[in-house]
Amino acid sequence: LIPQLKSLLPLEATNSWPTKFLLSYSWFMEHYWALLVLFPLAAVCLLKYFWKDYGDWILEHVYSIPKLGALIKEIDLATYFMNLGVYLKSGVVINEAITNIHSSRPTFVTCRFIFVRDYVLGGMSFWAAVKRDRFFPAFVANNLRKGEEQGRLKEYVHEIYRYYEDKSKDSISLAVALVNPVLLMIVMAMVGFLVFAFFVPLYSSFGNMADQIYK
Repeated sequence: LIPQLKSLLPLEATNSWPTKFLLSYSWFMEHYWALLVLFPLAAVCLLKYFWKDYGDWILEHVYSIPKLGALIKEIDLATYFMNLGVYLKSGVVINEAITNIHSSRPTFVTCRFIFVRDYVLGGMSFWAAVKRDRFFPAFVANNLRKGEEQGRLKEYVHEIYRYYEDKSKDSISLAVALVNPVLLMIVMAMVGFLVFAFFVPLYSSFGNMADQIYK
């Protein structure tokens, strides 16, 4: 519709950058709309291709993203400690539990715990091995220390899981609550830009035409 109505715009309107941007965007969508479909598919294929060799590097940078990265990390830690708690409650020793969780579904977090397991096999306590890795918050190491010292490791592992589960749920609820107003603001901004860049000049052009007709 916009390219077809381009001829109705006054010349001075086509020289403004908002109108130029809108006309260029409509031309691009008319001729190269397929790229918008191919680009996400290409991005997914590239991610799968590089994931095997650079997966840890990618996730490390994803975790560093403000808010979103912290949420993903909380969900991953909640999932891991839930599985670890199930193994410990079943009577499986900590080293074997870490190995089994990693073997069933290797992730960035399970790989970090494999390094922890190696330190534990070398004679270090579990909480001290976790504390060595800066990936894990101090909250995790402190609670694991209390659990080991009190002989209640599985209970404290479950508490860590509940903490991260509740925290991630609160973060998701907050994000969902913000989605509607953010989307509304984006739509309003798009409509305002469209009106300012196209319909206001078009309305002015019709007004000038009407003035010339009725003179």
